[in-house]
Amino acid sequence: MTTYATVTKKCAHCGAKVKCDVLNSTNEFGSPDLDLRPAEMARSTMSTWLQQCPHCHYVNGDLSEPLAAADHLLASEAYRKLINDAGIPELAERFACYALLVEGADPMGASEATLRAAWACDDADDRERAARFRSQSADYLLSRLPELNSDAQLTLRVRLVDVLRRASRFGEATELLAELKADPEVIANEILAGVVSFEVELCAKADVNGYTIAAAMGQEET
Repeated sequence: MTTYATVTKKCAHCGAKVKCDVLNSTNEFGSPDLDLRPAEMARSTMSTWLQQCPHCHYVNGDLSEPLAAADHLLASEAYRKLINDAGIPELAERFACYALLVEGADPMGASEATLRAAWACDDADDRERAARFRSQSADYLLSRLPELNSDAQLTLRVRLVDVLRRASRFGEATELLAELKADPEVIANEILAGVVSFEVELCAKADVNGYTIAAAMGQEET
């Protein structure tokens, strides 16, 4: 069961008082997607993951908390262009705005936010924008992979394959898959090995559709 509440937050940028929906509780039944988007009911709570001021368009997980350099970034051409894009799904815009606000200090957070923007575009059946956001998410992640420890890298590299594939960056995904197939830790892990083999098949077919981990393991119809 998913439950929500409404709270009033003071925007950390402009000081406006904004009513925000917050998530009290939820659950998850089923398999996450290959890019780790959660199953229902959690996957439908994305509207509460970030809070946005309707007056100045500031975005954060908690609207009352400031972000460094937000004043400058909110006035930037890139930010204004994003919020003035009438075609972008509203929820996708919120995640993309957050990515712009944190990309300098937290590229990993920006990667996650742009991937979530892609999920919002998926839900709006906007495949073109979803692919663009996935490509941007992959670029953020690629910029930080060398700095991560081996355990963190392994999980992120497997996830990155799916992000690249669904962005139609099949060459990069295939190169990464070749590395992962030879990795002893992947070989020893039934789930990781199953996901990697499944991704190899999908890349060979230039398949950009979304699938679950259960589908990769042959536990549900693809």
